[in-house]
Amino acid sequence: MNNQTLNVKLPKITVPKFSGIINEWLTFWNSYETLIHSNKSLDDVSKFNYLKAHLSGTALETIEGFSISSENYAKAVTLLEQRFGRKETLVNTHMSQLLEIPPLKRSNDVKSFRQLFDKIQIHIRSLESLGIKSDTFSTLLSPVILKSLTSDLVFEFNKEFGDKYSLSDLIDFLNRQLIAKEKTELCLPKEKPLLIQNVNHSIWPRAKVKIQNERTRNANELFVYDNTSKSKLCLFCDEASHSSINCAYGRGLPIEKRKSILIKKGSCFRCIKPGHVSSLCRARLKCTKCGKRHLDIMCYGENKRSDNEKPESKEVTENTTLANNSCSREVYLQALIAYIKENNLKHFIRVIIDMGSQRSYISKFTARKMKLQGLGEQCVNHGLFGGIEHAETHQRYRINLSNVDGSYNFELEVLDEKKYVLPYLK
Repeated sequence: MNNQTLNVKLPKITVPKFSGIINEWLTFWNSYETLIHSNKSLDDVSKFNYLKAHLSGTALETIEGFSISSENYAKAVTLLEQRFGRKETLVNTHMSQLLEIPPLKRSNDVKSFRQLFDKIQIHIRSLESLGIKSDTFSTLLSPVILKSLTSDLVFEFNKEFGDKYSLSDLIDFLNRQLIAKEKTELCLPKEKPLLIQNVNHSIWPRAKVKIQNERTRNANELFVYDNTSKSKLCLFCDEASHSSINCAYGRGLPIEKRKSILIKKGSCFRCIKPGHVSSLCRARLKCTKCGKRHLDIMCYGENKRSDNEKPESKEVTENTTLANNSCSREVYLQALIAYIKENNLKHFIRVIIDMGSQRSYISKFTARKMKLQGLGEQCVNHGLFGGIEHAETHQRYRINLSNVDGSYNFELEVLDEKKYVLPYLK
């Protein structure tokens, strides 16, 4: 039997450029060492030329002072290894990047889930290639990785493993969860992104918002819009077994409570579909109870009181008037303590929640203290319920907030404000 040699033209292998990013050193050096550094057919001068051609940034600046010669080539390689190839430096870099991995916001965001999992795998493999066994950093990394996951994933993991688990158990669990979610996503039809047009409503911001796309929102938008796709769930009870129109729980609620739920879900008062308000609703509807243009479940008629209940109505009105009078001097707003994190700085701040505001604000003092980078200026008209409006120019910032224990983080776009009147305790 004759052995035939097949001549196959293989693709050209290129050495990646190294710019000085420490966690890219091993990838660069392994390729460079195999193709050039250990190539006996090349002299040291040629190797030095190849080395300089594949360096950039701080890596090139490190050996910039060496003239190209055989003696200087060995010195340049030694200097690069001391600067970028030290084992403890590489280990610290990978560990730091694992500790700073941004948390997953939603477990059903398969793309973000895959990116998070791949980043974790890359750094763990790099540590293992440096001779660091996963058992040595399992105790440190496992809680950090769990903290970057959503509460439902952490619940499922704790239910399966309890208190006794290793890092490999956690990685295997995430891999199984991710594969299952990717298979599920392939089976489901892709929904078209919903575009909300300009609306005119006292609590709706005037903006074009693409629900499916993530972007930085102010506090009022975070309250009004829910980015999670809930189109198949009942608006009133969040169950998938029936539609919102046929919800017995919703029909049992007072009409004002139903309206409050629709406001939170960003839905119309007429057709209860998300994406617009009742003044812009084009749905052709007719209520079977009153004949007006809305769904039966949003009919005011079933909530009207009879004449026999008029005295009770009067009493309620009087109580409401007294309540309004008692609140005329002081207004109480919700407040909480949170962390603001920016530019490697972290401070406690007081957050005041005003549900009637269409913008979020930060004091100029806090912006200076956190060394925030401005995104530009914005002119805003300020006015209160028929009062005189005045225009004011504010600087725009993007900030990161988290709760005190750090389990929840989100971005927020804010405008600066010179002075606040803070709530106080008597």
